[in-house]
Amino acid sequence: LRSLRDEPFGQRHFITSDPNGVLIDVIKPIPLSPEFQAQFVQEVEGG
Repeated sequence: LRSLRDEPFGQRHFITSDPNGVLIDVIKPIPLSPEFQAQFVQEVEGG
């Protein structure tokens, strides 16, 4: 249903379904993208 992809918020995942139609989201944590992480650095620094 969804091919393997990297999300900026720190997840690599894909979505498939079992024979009964139940969705399965397989997730592996990965590092945050620099752009996503910069949003939080700005908030902490008062930007």
